[in-house]
Amino acid sequence: EVKIIPNKIQARSELVLTLFALDQYNEPESLALENFNKHKNNPFYIQAYFKCLVHRQLRGIHEERTLEDLLNRISINPHPRAADMKLVMEAQYDYYINSDLEAAERKLKRSLNGSEKANNAFNVLYKIYQKENNYKGIDYLSQNFGEQSINIDEE
Repeated sequence: EVKIIPNKIQARSELVLTLFALDQYNEPESLALENFNKHKNNPFYIQAYFKCLVHRQLRGIHEERTLEDLLNRISINPHPRAADMKLVMEAQYDYYINSDLEAAERKLKRSLNGSEKANNAFNVLYKIYQKENNYKGIDYLSQNFGEQSINIDEE
């Protein structure tokens, strides 16, 4: 179980990112929620909490509305990277909630082609291709976008 470190947002944030790197999304949920509740306009905390929810089975309409609220918050966020973050979050919603691989793939490729800092889209699409056993897709990413480092700070 993850222990909450009071008043240590940076430590909580780093722990959330570390657990994401290990493909763990349930354990950091309480930490991601706490960070989000303390800083509801921080796009990285919006994205982290969204990522926890989208990677698991939703528990009712309340969580679905929470995901929609997080998408809305990122869409109106003034951060320079918020628009691209929204595109990637929408792609995750398409894939993990709506089971729409094609829509997710389209959005992630749009992000990859339109953003200089596309590590987030690269990582998400890479993980989707792994889950789908799509080795051609993984080769496509490597050939067209190089061996982008998996920088969890971008996720």
